[in-house]
Amino acid sequence: MTKWRNPYGGDSAMVEIIHALGDLGAAEIVNRTDGLIRQWADPDNEAEPKMFSQALYLDIAFVNKTGKPAPLLNAYRSQLERYARHDPIPVDSVEQESLDVAAAAGDLCRHVREARQDGKISREEARRLLKHCADLDREVREVRQIAEAVLDDSSVVALPHEGRVDSKGRAAR
Repeated sequence: MTKWRNPYGGDSAMVEIIHALGDLGAAEIVNRTDGLIRQWADPDNEAEPKMFSQALYLDIAFVNKTGKPAPLLNAYRSQLERYARHDPIPVDSVEQESLDVAAAAGDLCRHVREARQDGKISREEARRLLKHCADLDREVREVRQIAEAVLDDSSVVALPHEGRVDSKGRAAR
């Protein structure tokens, strides 16, 4: 299972760029390491490209190579529109994560059935069951994070890495 990424976020845009240009190709464009490029695509890492230099060059290279719209520009535009209007979390994100929960639960149930066929659970089977439990826990946690984001105070929006602002764009406490 993959990490949940905000479909409107810079990390999702960076994944799209890496798929098109490769992490080494993107690194060459902005004169950075491929490791840093991968960090920019990681939703758990606060590293991100500088908007008016590195992001611009990455979007230019992406558009020139693929002919598709610039993903970082689209991510920036989507974030701006979302935070300015306080749109809810997209239903597609919740639905996909919920399907991942169901799949992880199904895998766990299937392995429990297989493990108890001979009336005993071996150490290897127990390790496998614990792995499936961890997968299910991770998927449930991702759905919980989405739901908690929706329940957050609607008058205050959490901006990634920038603190919080109220509906007028002022710093909130």
